Amino acid sequence: MPDLVAALDAVLFELEELNVRRVAVAPASCRQRVAELVADAGRLDAAPELPELVTAIMERVFEAQELAVLRRRRAGWGIEETPAGGAARSR
Repeated sequence: MPDLVAALDAVLFELEELNVRRVAVAPASCRQRVAELVADAGRLDAAPELPELVTAIMERVFEAQELAVLRRRRAGWGIEETPAGGAARSR
């Protein structure tokens, strides 16, 4: 999980650089990388479709970061996720 958070941070930095340079549309390779990370953070079966705009993609990365950190905290608290997306306490 720390690798996922680090990867999300790295891609967010890349998107911020694009935004500072006033690039409106993210390159396809960047969108694909973000889609894979978002899928990993959300434990999705397939990578989601992402918007093309840098700022909109940044919002998806922020959401994925929050989810990844929440999953890490829950694991630290001994709360396991169930297949249905709920939670169960470890014993």
